Amino acid sequence: MKVQSQIIAFNLFREWTKNAAREYPEHDFSILDETALVDDFLSALNKAIESLVKEEKAENRKVRGYDFGYITGFIRGSLNLQWNTDYLMKQGVDYKEFTANKAILQYLKIDEIAALRINGIYEELLKQNTNVQSLDIKIKIKETKEYGLDELQENLDDKSKNHVQIYLNNMIDKQIVDLLNKYDGDYLPALDQFVNEEYVGESIKMVEQKK
Repeated sequence: MKVQSQIIAFNLFREWTKNAAREYPEHDFSILDETALVDDFLSALNKAIESLVKEEKAENRKVRGYDFGYITGFIRGSLNLQWNTDYLMKQGVDYKEFTANKAILQYLKIDEIAALRINGIYEELLKQNTNVQSLDIKIKIKETKEYGLDELQENLDDKSKNHVQIYLNNMIDKQIVDLLNKYDGDYLPALDQFVNEEYVGESIKMVEQKK
C-alpha cells in the first residue's frame, strides 16, 4: 500500500502540474521534497474516509460504487485546494502582500508596546484636521469564516480594542477570500484514472479496523 500510495501521489501531481502549467507558464513547479506530495495525498485520503464512515452516510453507502465515488471526489477537491495554494497562490504577488499584512499583525500581537504606539498614531492621524465633535474611531471586527487552510487564517480576539490590529485582521480575511477565488482552478482529472476500487476499499478497511 505504501509504494502504491507513492505512485498514485506522484502521478496525480504530474498530471496536476501539466494542466496548471498551461495557465501559469511562468510558475516554477519544481519541488524540494517529494514526500510532501505523498503526505498531501494520504492526508486527503484519510480525511475522506473519516468523513465517509460517519453514521449519516450509512444509508448512501449501501449503493454500489458510492464509497469509491465519494472518496475519489473528496480527494480530488482536497488536492486541488492544497496544490493550488502551495504551488500557484504562494508564488503570486497578491500572496506576498497578504503575508506582509499577516507578518505585521503577528508582530503587533507579540510586541504590545508597538501595538499601543501604532494604535495611538492611527487615532492621532484620524483626529487631525477634523471638525467632527464625536468622531467614531472604531473599526469593527468582521465576521470570519473557516477556509480549510489553517495556515492562512489569522483570527483576532473579538475583545481587541486595537483598531490597527482589527483593520489588519479584516484585511487578511478579505485577502484570503480573494486568493481562494483567484486560485480556484480545477487541474486534476477524475481520479479513477489513477486509483482503483480495490485500493480505496483496502484503505477504508484499514481505517475502520482501527476504530
